[in-house]
Amino acid sequence: MGTGTSFYATPEEQREWLRQLVHDEQVWCWLCLHRFTQPPQREWIHIRDTTAIDHLTFTVPEKPRELHRFYIGRYEWSEPVWQAIALGSQQVLELDMARSQAILYQPALFRGNTLLPAYFSAAPRWRYAAAGHDPEPVYRWYLSLKRRWHRWRAKEYVLCIPHPEAQLVVDRYSWISVQAVVWYHNGGILWDEFSNTQRQVKPRWEVPKQPSPRALCADRERPCVRCRGTGRVAATDALPNASRLLACPACNGTGCVPKRTRWCRRCNGEGTIRRGDMSAVVVCPACGGKGLAEAGTKWCRACGGTGQLWRLSDESSGALVSQSCLFCGGKGVIVAEREEQF
Repeated sequence: MGTGTSFYATPEEQREWLRQLVHDEQVWCWLCLHRFTQPPQREWIHIRDTTAIDHLTFTVPEKPRELHRFYIGRYEWSEPVWQAIALGSQQVLELDMARSQAILYQPALFRGNTLLPAYFSAAPRWRYAAAGHDPEPVYRWYLSLKRRWHRWRAKEYVLCIPHPEAQLVVDRYSWISVQAVVWYHNGGILWDEFSNTQRQVKPRWEVPKQPSPRALCADRERPCVRCRGTGRVAATDALPNASRLLACPACNGTGCVPKRTRWCRRCNGEGTIRRGDMSAVVVCPACGGKGLAEAGTKWCRACGGTGQLWRLSDESSGALVSQSCLFCGGKGVIVAEREEQF
């Protein structure tokens, strides 16, 4: 898995960060607008200067849903490398992060009176290495860009996940900016769309100090990947104005699992995957949402348990296309009879 961080920031703060980014002539930036229509639509915008940034609204409508993604790279390393992927019944262009040595930035967006979080991440190191590039320069650049956000971070506030039967659970993997704190106290709602949970902003001194998930586990245990050591996961049918947390099915609510626990290869232990057309998050068909690999699980040897296969669409251009594994049906696991036939 790659590395990344999530945070809440206002449009003004994000525009300022992007202006500083494109001021460097060696940096290229592309914006992908994905609209969840039937069929899905995708638009690519080249962010060349600050004029294009000033026209960004950082808002999305209720319907149709939209997904915004910035792909950032450096000309001295590589030009943007494009690949064709299957999206439903059509072929669309996708930027290859590994071969382009790019970094992904999904901005924080307003949807009415709700603010959705931003995600800033790099691809896993093995993906850059598999493309023939040294991942360390990309990761050093990623960390330097990540540190630029510290000037807007509200260090005296923390994000919490409300729970009706227990104390507030601190979100250790997200943070909030100064202007976003002011917007929240004026009646705004912070919402994590991926986990279907709401976030609350509390002063750091009002939240009881909580030990790290690793400190709560025994010697032969480690924090659960499914719930990140909290022991609770979000209900997939949560209402948009409420927060519901359930006991984690992987660790039974303890937050710790044995060190030798085998995690599902299809979802990387998350318990959910995104549909091929990117329209919704669904329960992982390989593990049933637990995130665990049951004893005796037979992973598909054709796709390595990922459920996806890649092939060259054009040998001259080197474009890659992905498709569901025909042997396992995209599930990543197979029954014993079909494995014997493979």
